[in-house]
Amino acid sequence: MTVAAGPVTRDGTALAVTGGELTCGNGQLGAIPVPSASPSAADSPSPSDSMSPSPSPSPSPSPSPSATATPTKTPSRTPSAPPTSGPPQPPPNQPPVITWANGGDKGGGTIDQVFNGQPCHTGGILTVLYEVSVKDDHDTMQMLDVELHWTGKNFSGSRRMGIRGPVFAGSLGPFNVSATNGVGDVFTMSITATDSGAKTTTLPAKPVTLQSCPIIP
Repeated sequence: MTVAAGPVTRDGTALAVTGGELTCGNGQLGAIPVPSASPSAADSPSPSDSMSPSPSPSPSPSPSPSATATPTKTPSRTPSAPPTSGPPQPPPNQPPVITWANGGDKGGGTIDQVFNGQPCHTGGILTVLYEVSVKDDHDTMQMLDVELHWTGKNFSGSRRMGIRGPVFAGSLGPFNVSATNGVGDVFTMSITATDSGAKTTTLPAKPVTLQSCPIIP
């Protein structure tokens, strides 16, 4: 059904007006030529036809399980060495300390040689006595080695000093003509003290002159 003009209903539904004029043509009374550009009412979709069914909701994808993070290895801490416990360590060994005793250095003089059991020169002195005090941080007096040293051009030697009460004592001389052949000398003197840990202290002393003893055949 086409409508040229005016309100037309069909089964209570208004029909769209397509325009045109009522004419007689092609042996059909009341035919209305419809412009080719205008769709006919028959071609117009009904409201029910134009409504496309709404798509059914597609199921939402189930959430994919989240990837489990690979646990990182915690660097292990190297255990520190436990403090060592033990007996307290003794203090480091110190060398002995030497000081003069009973009047100080007896050197700096002249001694004579022995000839036939007597001084070569009348009133000559045959020996010089040295006395020192020695203290050590670890050793007792008995553990110390204390020595008297003399060094000359012709003669040199050393002698261990003995313990005499609270001091160490030792003598230079006597020198016998039979050993020296009467030759004199000048000695550089010193005293050394060595402890059991090989720590040594040297105390210098005054030089001593050994008189020559001329032998008359």
